[in-house]
Amino acid sequence: MQISKDTYFSKFYSQKAIVLYFILLLICSAVFINRVLPFIWIISGVLEIVLFFYFLNYLSKKWIHLSEKIFLRRIFITALIIRVCYVIFSYFFYLKMTGQPFEFSAGDALFYHNFPSEIADVGLTKAFILAKNYRIDISDMGQPLVVATLYTIFGKVIIIPRILNAILSSWMCILLYRFANRNFGEMAAHNTAIIAMLLPNFIYYCGLHLKETNMIFLVVLFMERADYVLRGEKIKISTLIVPVLVGAFLFFFRTVLAASLWLAFFSALIFTSRKVGGWKKRILVVFWFLIAAFFIFSGKIEKDLGDYWSASSNNQSINMKSRADRKGGNTLSEKGSVAIFAPMILVAPFPTFVNVDGQDNQMYQNGSYVVKNIMAFFVIMALLSIIFIYKTYKYHVLLLAFVASYLGIISMSSFALSERFHLPTLPFLVLLAGFGITQINAKRKKLFIPYLILIAIVIIGWNWFKLAGRGAA
Repeated sequence: MQISKDTYFSKFYSQKAIVLYFILLLICSAVFINRVLPFIWIISGVLEIVLFFYFLNYLSKKWIHLSEKIFLRRIFITALIIRVCYVIFSYFFYLKMTGQPFEFSAGDALFYHNFPSEIADVGLTKAFILAKNYRIDISDMGQPLVVATLYTIFGKVIIIPRILNAILSSWMCILLYRFANRNFGEMAAHNTAIIAMLLPNFIYYCGLHLKETNMIFLVVLFMERADYVLRGEKIKISTLIVPVLVGAFLFFFRTVLAASLWLAFFSALIFTSRKVGGWKKRILVVFWFLIAAFFIFSGKIEKDLGDYWSASSNNQSINMKSRADRKGGNTLSEKGSVAIFAPMILVAPFPTFVNVDGQDNQMYQNGSYVVKNIMAFFVIMALLSIIFIYKTYKYHVLLLAFVASYLGIISMSSFALSERFHLPTLPFLVLLAGFGITQINAKRKKLFIPYLILIAIVIIGWNWFKLAGRGAA
């Protein structure tokens, strides 16, 4: 597929996106005047929006003619500098705001510090014994093992795991470039790497003790190496080792996520175009992965996966009702369903532009959410091109199967609008957006403003929903 070398993220889109943010801020402040977003979160939102869209336009044009080697070096170094600076800033920011170097209303983050600290005290070899005593599920052992290893080596220095987050997140940008280049060409890969480098969502999670950054990196590593196996001329045991080991380790982070990745890989092996690889290669790879799967889908992991699927038919309605009934909850939550969540799953979640008690983290990230909402336009353009224009979906089964299966599962769960549960697919939405930018013609460009208007209506409605469900609208 030939991609125009002159394609980059134009000022037309960056200016419109920034203007939309300020319009939304003004409308929500006027309509919900008694619940105006605190000034500190207005500042954070403005920085997230303005810096992202300004530099996406500037760098996608300025770095367009760099050689691959120089471009990737700049991507990694710039991403690392941004992330390390944010890690240091967020450490002292949270210390000042909350009295501890953890985010607002920290729950999981404290677990991912305290439990690894205990593991480091008793030794890594006793980690699973300790987990059994505390009844900690195996699907939540990945991050504790990583942090406990760092604590064992460097001592219980809270900022060290976050520095690792910064390194892995920067490396992820390089992996996404290679994945995108192999699938959609150099220009799409160029855009993908810059978006990933600048995306506020990725930067934000580097400053937390949560498992998301490590998990996202492993997901991208698995997908990039699996894609490499599928598209390689010859099969080598060495090319299979990384995806097999990473795919296995991901079961220690999130069972359904790992299952979605394996499903995507097997789907690609079965349905991908013959131009990608011959049947002999597919049979050999299937044989190898069946052996690995025999060991992975056993015992507790198999039970967890089975329990999830057996409960999927009613867990959404039960959890939504629970959210409606709990103290400080949204009484309208129980009206949520697959029919509502599924159509908006590519665009969701939506930003909080009003002052909601106990949701400082969501208010802090209001600009990040808007970035994702806007960039979803280019994801949609990419999907239209792949499925209807070029009809090359058989070449991208791995990518499409993972995004579709995981988001499909999320849309049927109580986490359909939870940002943390969307994050594993975010790198691949970034990849699709990078390709989508290269697919804009004059006709499609005219759709951007109507799309922004639609998104604005949804966001305003979402903020009304958040307040109305709490009796504050």
